[in-house]
Amino acid sequence: MALDHDGVDDFVSHGDITGISGATVLTVMLWLFYDVAAASDGFSIKDSGAGQVPYYIATRASDNSAMVFLTGDPGITERSYTATGQVATGVWAHWALVVNTAGAAGNDRVKIYKDGTNLTLTHASASPNPLPSGAAANVVTMRHVNTGSYSDGRLAYHKIWLAELSAAEVYQEMNSHRPVRTANLVLCSPYDDDTNARDYSGNGNHGTVTGTLQAAGPPVGYGASVLGG
Repeated sequence: MALDHDGVDDFVSHGDITGISGATVLTVMLWLFYDVAAASDGFSIKDSGAGQVPYYIATRASDNSAMVFLTGDPGITERSYTATGQVATGVWAHWALVVNTAGAAGNDRVKIYKDGTNLTLTHASASPNPLPSGAAANVVTMRHVNTGSYSDGRLAYHKIWLAELSAAEVYQEMNSHRPVRTANLVLCSPYDDDTNARDYSGNGNHGTVTGTLQAAGPPVGYGASVLGG
């Protein structure tokens, strides 16, 4: 199952998950079925709205068919983005962002995986070391915090680790209902429990749902569902 966002006012907020701000390693992943594409659509975001942006996964402002990782303090700065044509509408795709701010450069610092494949990226600038911290910043989905716009599509299996997952781990998690790796896991919200957006990481980072509806989910085939036991 998944949560369906109408692109008008639907989003989920998981609150200010501690540890992400100021982190040196981070992995964020989700399944996305994008209905209507628009520039700068946000999918998973931690942004204070006051200058500190630990991470932002979105379509690129100048090209809504490219996925971009943004971060900055103060403000959002374009950091790393995929080639044109990687973000499509009307199909399920699995996305994973892996960050190690201590990496040497380029893909040692930032990786974006699509359907388990490590994509070639353009790195406009290096990510901060560590990721910005400061003002409180909620983790939200399908909402552009600064512009107030919303993204149109379905989202499922939102997972976040304070860790740099390997390519093999990304592939495992892409195909698994339950998190395979539990170490350093801070959010596991499959969005398969109606509109409760519960967090099954054990950290209590449950989501507050605004406006979304339950819908059919992605082709995840390994392991029992969170609610199914």
